[in-house]
Amino acid sequence: MIDAITVGQGAIVSQPAFDQGRADAALNALGSAILSDANYRDRSWDAIVLVFELDGRTSDFGYVFGPGNAWEAEGPENWDVLTRAKELHEATRVPGKPHWKKCLVRIERTTGRIGIDFDFDGNRWVPDMADPEGFARSLRAQPED
Repeated sequence: MIDAITVGQGAIVSQPAFDQGRADAALNALGSAILSDANYRDRSWDAIVLVFELDGRTSDFGYVFGPGNAWEAEGPENWDVLTRAKELHEATRVPGKPHWKKCLVRIERTTGRIGIDFDFDGNRWVPDMADPEGFARSLRAQPED
């Protein structure tokens, strides 16, 4: 169960021009789909971080962080997760305003919280092939308010 939403830069969820109930329901459905995905459901994890790109082409990638310093690149197995991300994308659309192109979702097991951040330009969260571990850990880090 998701008990809180932390929103980063460019927070569209603070804009009242969309149906907040629909957006909340879409976010809860996305969180449920992630947690029930076969790649996460039956394994030990401390955090899951996923990035969804929904501007033109659609894609996702992610990381699972385990006890200690362990981490692994692991995206969802089920297409339902990407479908739910698309539903969140539509639920947060504000007519006449720029819409987000990428979304970062961070779930922390100990708190049950889901953090969400949006990229309206599409330039953030580009994997660093020279330092994949540093990139993965940067995604997990909580944004500073």
